[in-house]
Amino acid sequence: MLRKVNGECLQYKTIDKRNGLTIDYSPINSEFLLRKVNGECLQHKTIDKRSGLTIDYSPINSEFLLRKVNGECLQHKKIDKRNGLTIDYSPINSESLLRKVNGECLQHKTIDKRSGLTIDYSRINSELLLRKVNGECLQHKTIDKRNGLTLDYSPINSEFLLRKVNGECLQYKKIDKRSEFTIDN
Repeated sequence: MLRKVNGECLQYKTIDKRNGLTIDYSPINSEFLLRKVNGECLQHKTIDKRSGLTIDYSPINSEFLLRKVNGECLQHKKIDKRNGLTIDYSPINSESLLRKVNGECLQHKTIDKRSGLTIDYSRINSELLLRKVNGECLQHKTIDKRNGLTLDYSPINSEFLLRKVNGECLQYKKIDKRSEFTIDN
């Protein structure tokens, strides 16, 4: 089916009877491509001509959303239906990666492009926070949920190691890089 007004194609639809494939195309202010097999949407693409926005959606075993403006990826989302895994990626001034399984955040990473700051967060049996600037680790924290152990590490001019169990400080170590002074407790 082809729909034209003043020689311009406004809507286009193709149905393949052999495999149940349906393709819809409608370029009124935007271009829209919808691919169906047996009534299920397998692929979806929209291009907004006014802003250069592109959205791709493909739910074959997983759902995939890609948002582009002027060829640059602004947002990326993927949902794996088989194991409930969700990955979000959004690089507007910063890059953010969020990994979820069954609604629980397992891993989180943020990169601030303006300052070179990187934050990693991973809570599989333990919580891990890693803070980087220009590739150098400025702060590191680990919390082991199984035994209440906490490790803090902060190497800004000095190295600091703090070991806690159930909120009580069991071990403390500090190294001053400027004077090579070490304190153990």
